[in-house]
Amino acid sequence: MPRGALVLRRSLVLLGALAAGCGDRPAPAGHEPPRAAEDGAPVPAAAPPAQAPVAAPTLDPSALPGSIYFHSERDGDLEIYRWRAGAPLERITHDPRADFVAEVAPDGSGLTRVVAEEGAVPEAHLEQILWMPTAGQPVPVGPPGRRARAPSWAPDRSFVVYESDAEGAFSDVWRWQPDGTTRRLTTTAQGAFEPAISPDGQRVAYVSSQDGNPELYVMAADGSAQRRLTTWRRDDIAPAWSPDGTRLAFLRREQGGERLFVLTVPPAGRDDAPALQRMVATAEGEKVKHAEHAWSPDGRQLAYTVHRPDAAPHVAVTDVADGRTRPVTPTSLRATMPAWSPDGQALAFTATLGDPAALDVYVTRLADGAWARLVDDPAPDWLPRWATR
Repeated sequence: MPRGALVLRRSLVLLGALAAGCGDRPAPAGHEPPRAAEDGAPVPAAAPPAQAPVAAPTLDPSALPGSIYFHSERDGDLEIYRWRAGAPLERITHDPRADFVAEVAPDGSGLTRVVAEEGAVPEAHLEQILWMPTAGQPVPVGPPGRRARAPSWAPDRSFVVYESDAEGAFSDVWRWQPDGTTRRLTTTAQGAFEPAISPDGQRVAYVSSQDGNPELYVMAADGSAQRRLTTWRRDDIAPAWSPDGTRLAFLRREQGGERLFVLTVPPAGRDDAPALQRMVATAEGEKVKHAEHAWSPDGRQLAYTVHRPDAAPHVAVTDVADGRTRPVTPTSLRATMPAWSPDGQALAFTATLGDPAALDVYVTRLADGAWARLVDDPAPDWLPRWATR
């Protein structure tokens, strides 16, 4: 895989991802704000559920809705492709630089991508965010830099926030508008990362190390009213808004791995302590890692990848209301990177049948576990994004 893929892959997987390894960044000790309703202490472990059976009905891909965008190296470069039922596989980008899908417009009007270019030395690494409308030429979003990633659009497409090292910053959150106007929303020496616009476009969740370890913060979309949401002795990263804009799913680094949590965000202007909910019970020190979480369209479920040292990774779905968890990918696959269908009835994911480098894109229907491989190529195909068209 090209080096640019290694640099950006985790960052873009969490989009909606979007982590940039902020747990390894040095930061001074900071003050401690009031703790949330729960401090994240481990709870008694529940036995891990068995994975979905290998045998399952065969899924007919011709009935799948919308379009599935994914990365592929099948033509030598890392490019973006689109799969649609009944249509030929379509190559979307033609760029010698590495291309990454950062976000697909829900209405199918285009996609935001990050291109990465490597030089002879690490300092020559360069990233550029591009808005790529379905009709028209790509438009640069902000200036290029060693860090230009994690774009998140307002729902009305009037502006986008992203993280950048522009103007000599380590990393800050910036706002860009289609008329070319840019505005710096944070000024933090320790860095601000992984911005995520709320579904109503009024607030931005992000990660910052300004008070010590990486924690979750929220601010108004104009950069005002910045507030710390979490307090933890390790890292809280990868915020993702629920569809109704009242909660954030995120990853908390504990002994043994990163775990999935949900935090209820107080309404703007209120000082309520955020309520915290652990999604999956784990024993203290248990070696299990959650990653790549995604809300279902109705906000009732979370899909995510589960990594254990004694088993192949798989995709699981947890009901947010009661914590019921079930694996949804077959034991025959090493499955990661889930993406919901627009109707919430299926998941696309990345998987391999054996060789960890032989990645392909698969789909599973949640009602009966039926699954199918959508694309099959010797080169890696990975990181699906599902759009309405």
